[in-house]
Amino acid sequence: NLTEFENGSTLPSHLEVRVEDWLKGAFNSSEPNRAESFTATRWRKFVFDSIADLATKLEATGYFSVPVMTKVVYLAARMQKPMLLEGPAGGGKTQLAVSVAQAAGTHVERLQCYRGVSEDQAIGKFDEGLQRLYMEFARGEHGDWQSVQANLKGRDFFRAGPLMRALECEKPCVLLIDELDKVDEGFEALLLEILSAWQLSIPEFGTVEA
Repeated sequence: NLTEFENGSTLPSHLEVRVEDWLKGAFNSSEPNRAESFTATRWRKFVFDSIADLATKLEATGYFSVPVMTKVVYLAARMQKPMLLEGPAGGGKTQLAVSVAQAAGTHVERLQCYRGVSEDQAIGKFDEGLQRLYMEFARGEHGDWQSVQANLKGRDFFRAGPLMRALECEKPCVLLIDELDKVDEGFEALLLEILSAWQLSIPEFGTVEA
């Protein structure tokens, strides 16, 4: 059973590939039992010279892709757009992200979604233990409370989550957001910002961009 594309190419129906505008409801799955994942890659320069170059590099990782899949991955990377993969468990969604990262000579940052996943787990949070330790060692060294607060809210005390790491890594990486159909609407809005504008708005740090 094959799914036919407009150009006549076909892809096994157990693994459908779509490059969609998030504003058109990419989160809304008509089949809630299907596993979903988003693969987002923000390249500052094109790492694949052509579709053939990508296909060759994917094969070198041991991942053999049908032509239409290779074209979609190449276009998503070149247009700097996220890619939505839908299909049952074991369909090869995660392996595609891993193989694309290997082909590009980079790594994967993975956010595993589930019902109740928090912004702290996705973006990161301040290390309270380290903050308390700092307060003990820095006692009497600061003249006022404002300076203490400023130091405690610095990046030295922040432990970044996968979304933050993906934005700040020196070399562009592949961001894999797994099982995103399980998150609530509030978390969808958070993901919309990073995957549409490649940035995150964090009160303590302002806007963090890729």
